[in-house]
Amino acid sequence: MKEINIKSDTIEKGLDLAKEFLQSILKPSLDEVGELFADRVKLWRVKNQVKNIEKVKAIVEKEGIKTKAINMKVLFPYLDAVALEDDETLQDMWANLFANYIDQEMNLTLTVYPEILRQLSSEEATVLQVLFTNSRYSPIPLSSTCETSNLERLGLIKQETSTYTNLGTVSIESTGKYQLTEFGDDFVDACTRNKKSSM
Repeated sequence: MKEINIKSDTIEKGLDLAKEFLQSILKPSLDEVGELFADRVKLWRVKNQVKNIEKVKAIVEKEGIKTKAINMKVLFPYLDAVALEDDETLQDMWANLFANYIDQEMNLTLTVYPEILRQLSSEEATVLQVLFTNSRYSPIPLSSTCETSNLERLGLIKQETSTYTNLGTVSIESTGKYQLTEFGDDFVDACTRNKKSSM
């Protein structure tokens, strides 16, 4: 039986032709699917932005806030982040934060808060609210979780420690209790409305 000899460049040419043919028949439908998906993502993002701006407008109208111009370093991160946020707890925090930035009576100028809020999960926001409303500066027990790790990394909470000496050796041990840092307290305060009643 004679051996069949097929050159590798012949195979490559055949594969290229097959690839081009498949792309020519699939491309229009793939493009349409991609455009449809992109349109839905844009619509979802705009819907979240509008929803949050409506929340801010409701706060402004309900509380009779006299508004001021907002810093662009706050506006653009706010619009980008809130477009991706569909969690109601975080939507409320974003609306409160934005309302505080545009409130003439507030002296909120620190522009880092949107970046901090963007990095929080709903669970982490709940931990902050618990610390803010129940303890402020007195430590309360929390289980050591990913939430507490991220909040510590962001400088929002700190773990209480106790120091003891045993036979001349100083040891520092965690108590399992956490409290807001001064920065954390300021941050949660910036993401809250009606603060006078909660203080």
